[in-house]
Amino acid sequence: MEWHFHLASAAWLLCLFNSARYSRYGPFSPSVAYVLLLGLFHLGRVGLVVVGIKPVLHHGWVSSAYLPTALALCGTAFSFFASGCVLATLRHRGESVTDKPSASWSSHDFANRRLFVAGLGLGLLGLCLLAVGAGRLGVFSVSYAESWMLRELRDPRLFGVGLTFALMGMVVSAVGADKRRILHVALLFGLAFTPLVAYGFRGHFVVYFAALLLVWHRKDPRTAMRVAVVFGLLIVVFAPTVMLTRSHQATSAAELIRQVRPHSLFAEMGGTMRILVETIGRIEQRDTSYWCGHSYAFAIGRVIPNVSWVWRPHPSRSEEAPSAWIASRVAPWIFRRGGGMGFSGIAEPYLNFGVPGVIFFFVLVGYALMQCDYVPRQNVYLTAVVMCAFGGLLWTTRNDFASFVRPAVWGACFVYLTRALPTRHRIRREP
Repeated sequence: MEWHFHLASAAWLLCLFNSARYSRYGPFSPSVAYVLLLGLFHLGRVGLVVVGIKPVLHHGWVSSAYLPTALALCGTAFSFFASGCVLATLRHRGESVTDKPSASWSSHDFANRRLFVAGLGLGLLGLCLLAVGAGRLGVFSVSYAESWMLRELRDPRLFGVGLTFALMGMVVSAVGADKRRILHVALLFGLAFTPLVAYGFRGHFVVYFAALLLVWHRKDPRTAMRVAVVFGLLIVVFAPTVMLTRSHQATSAAELIRQVRPHSLFAEMGGTMRILVETIGRIEQRDTSYWCGHSYAFAIGRVIPNVSWVWRPHPSRSEEAPSAWIASRVAPWIFRRGGGMGFSGIAEPYLNFGVPGVIFFFVLVGYALMQCDYVPRQNVYLTAVVMCAFGGLLWTTRNDFASFVRPAVWGACFVYLTRALPTRHRIRREP
């Protein structure tokens, strides 16, 4: 198992270096952010075991017979992701960077102003819906684990839509903001999400704030670098703390200090490898056949929201989503209580199409993310669409594709609806 891990780690590090080396924005590139999270989520816990550190969250799957196959699949994913990045770079060979960041809005910069105001409005609406939805569900009156059951028994739509709107609004308003206002956007939404993050809902905010940081770097590289360092340190310290608190593994401050270690974050993040191992095992044992794209079709079908006036709890949970399917097989007691395990960005293309699916998917994603570097800064509408989709794509590194499709489509609809609205500037120019 060790040499499989070393090969997968080498492929990951080379992929990171390749993305940072050829990106126009270095480490603040979408391709770097994506492959960084993908690697940490799949290699983190195995790496601790290889170097002799036994994590608190240690499970038997680390010694599974399917782990070497999973590590080889990770190495394949990283290698072909790098290939996709190279193909995109070759397409733009010789192009010079002519778009420079602006320090503030110009007097005629209507597109940025419009996006900033529209995104801020959407974000504030989302925060209001989120607060009302959380109150109606009674989320903060129970533990994080029990909140999953509440979302199965009560109408969770306001909570879910509010969360999506708030995150989309944060990113869109950041794209439209200037150097000064983007700091205000980050502070506003960072403070607003603090109670939810401390309660246990960390992942969504983290990946969308990462998208905001990439936008920030294009406007003010020095400040973005400082904020990224502080943000990274906060994640290393507080993410494992929140995990121990919400799972009741620590009930006092002294116990938290005793259990949280510098490697705790990698132990927790690296649990996504279990999903890949279990998925390979289910297919090899013929517990399931290849899905042939069913999970992607299911994700597309979820784009249309449920707007019925009457909400009824499902008598049994659907297993059409890969995250629900694997939870029902691996942790049925969590599944029955409304919980889940997430999924894996590498396991889903494998579950659908096997190794060829992994190769095709990661060449495509690597190419698409490197292409994002070449979106002109002046095209703020396309930038907003890309960054909304990017936040969802980052979340798929440890979840299924449904986490990407809905935010991407809703974000694009909102941005281009904002663009289509008439302005005084256009009206004055009409004959």
